[in-house]
Amino acid sequence: MIPSLKINIFDINEADTKNIDRAILDALLKAKKSNSEAQLTLALAWNRSDIAKEKIITGTYSNRKKWKKKGDLLYHAMFTALVQDRVDFVPLFLDCGVSFSKFLSIETLWNLYTYSFLNYSDSSAHLLNQLIKDIKNNNKTNKWDFEQPEKELFLWAVLFNREDMARMFWKMSKNNIAGALVACALLKSLATKADHHEELELKDKLLKHSEKYEDLATDVLGECYRKDKQLSHQLIVRQIKNYGNTTLLTLAHVNELMNFMGHTCCQTKLNLIWKGKMATNTSILLILGSIILPVLTRLIKFPSLSKERTCGNQVGPDTQDEDQKEKASSKSKTCLNKHNVVVNCVYGLWYFYSAPITVFIFNAISYLSFLGIFSYFVLTDLYPGKPSVLEYITWGWIGTMVLEEFRQVAARDQQSLKFKVCSWFSDIWNKFDLVMYSLFLVSIITRCVLSENQFTWARIIYSITLAVCYLRFMQVFFVEKHIGPKVIMIKNMIVDLMFFMMIFAIFLLSFGVAYQANLFPNSEPNWNLLKKVVYMPYWQMYGELFLDNMEGKPEDNCIKNETQWRALGGYGRCPAENALVPLLGAVYLVLTNILLINLLIAMFSYTFQKVQVQSENVWRFYRFSLVHEYYDRPFLCPPFIIFNHLFRIGRYIYNGCKLSESKNEFRLKLDEKEDNRSTLFEKGETEVYLSSSQRQQLDSVEKKVTTTHER
Repeated sequence: MIPSLKINIFDINEADTKNIDRAILDALLKAKKSNSEAQLTLALAWNRSDIAKEKIITGTYSNRKKWKKKGDLLYHAMFTALVQDRVDFVPLFLDCGVSFSKFLSIETLWNLYTYSFLNYSDSSAHLLNQLIKDIKNNNKTNKWDFEQPEKELFLWAVLFNREDMARMFWKMSKNNIAGALVACALLKSLATKADHHEELELKDKLLKHSEKYEDLATDVLGECYRKDKQLSHQLIVRQIKNYGNTTLLTLAHVNELMNFMGHTCCQTKLNLIWKGKMATNTSILLILGSIILPVLTRLIKFPSLSKERTCGNQVGPDTQDEDQKEKASSKSKTCLNKHNVVVNCVYGLWYFYSAPITVFIFNAISYLSFLGIFSYFVLTDLYPGKPSVLEYITWGWIGTMVLEEFRQVAARDQQSLKFKVCSWFSDIWNKFDLVMYSLFLVSIITRCVLSENQFTWARIIYSITLAVCYLRFMQVFFVEKHIGPKVIMIKNMIVDLMFFMMIFAIFLLSFGVAYQANLFPNSEPNWNLLKKVVYMPYWQMYGELFLDNMEGKPEDNCIKNETQWRALGGYGRCPAENALVPLLGAVYLVLTNILLINLLIAMFSYTFQKVQVQSENVWRFYRFSLVHEYYDRPFLCPPFIIFNHLFRIGRYIYNGCKLSESKNEFRLKLDEKEDNRSTLFEKGETEVYLSSSQRQQLDSVEKKVTTTHER
């Protein structure tokens, strides 16, 4: 006789038993009633956390106590839940006493990655497996608890693109804004790799996931900014220990997170740094006027000087009569005012001239002066032999500019020289500088080495260098809100132009060879032949048609005799008459002037619209690098900047070859108390944001239900 406990009846007609998978799982659990481990394994396999909570890990005290004694079983189940992406089981196991600090070791984390890679149906795991090298070649895998295991699990979930799991660990971890920015950066990088591997669907998923985290970071920062502006400003520039002592602004800049960088909190902080100690509403006209007439700095407000500095108490004891007190008070105020006027003037001048915006203006004026001197000697005073005084001045001037670039490389946050150089080279304007200084070095070498007969080459290279120096001045426009995006458009359009030129080169060479072969058959094989091939079709694109040549009409004094023109290397040869050439020209002009030119215009229009739509965000993003550069620059401009360098070198030697620690507005190092305060503030506002988001979702669902019901 079969025991009744082994029989499960499922009536499909009953309304409350239509969940057939639930009925099957109930039957299996009943069969394994004495084996709680097998029951939990079944619940995990079926992804039914509700049944596990209801029938396996019940809420009674005795049952909880029993499960807490089975620590190894729960930790193994936690590992299985993570690998199988069973999100709802994780908080259930945490309620039963599982501790992440005890659960996660280097070995456990390694096994998590290893087992996740074995899931060949997961395209994210397959992609990541191709990117990550084997780092477990040594046996140094002793147990070691992570300081923040939630962060490690969060990064693991992000790398495998497990959205729900990653979101859960993000809520649990500290430094939520930094975590969201790091996740966004990782996902964007993975999306780029997926694109290289032609994993287009995966790329779209990764990009959408990354956008969610950038929106999360931006929204949480907005919640913080609404609560406390000053603390939020501190939050975005403080060093974050758990993420390599980086800052939120640095994370956003390095990973090109424009939406986050465009947030009001980031921009107001940049404005505070840009104006230095001056009031942020100080007009540019007043700043320019103060540069010309320093006495006008008295009209600029410096909030840090608003507090009065006393020069000592001049008031007598309380026993003095009212007249004596009044005289003493008047004397004290006079002394105080005189002292404060002097002190405030000195501090005001220092604050004004050391402000990044003032440093920027002085450097712009200095660079214009450099261009003026450089242009003057190239145009009027460039002769073979000994260099002129102006040329020596130009050499020295640009030498101080090169020294400043070396200082910028040395001042980078990266530890090794290789990464310092890579970080410096990542900026487009630094690449421009490298080209400019290299050309200038070549100019000096050719000027000193070449003979008088070859001096033309030195003049040519000097003139090209000067042209590049003029183009370098475009960075100045980045500071202006309306012109800055146009410079970015030009940069993007140059990229479009390069792609266009590759297509155009095919048409140019194909028709150029056809022209040359028919107009000048059996030409002399020399380098001048290549010039002839591209010369005519290139200028035809701009309207120079060369109709006489194409129709075979001889020019004045052209040479028809083959022996003569061969003796001259092909120069002065008369074109041959060929009816095919005008026809080729007509086809070529249709293809280039109508098809290709309109293609280029369409490419430029698309680039313009793409930048124009988010022009303000683009300008705000690129503004960071400009503000950061001039905040870090010495307040003296080239060529006088050399004195700043000498002073810093002297101070470095005086301090025993140790860098002096000074406050950095872009990288605040807070004490433990202030850091904990910022962390708690960020965590609190994250909870507020999540609660409000959840309420909005519930309201939206209720509204949809109500609307549907009314219909």
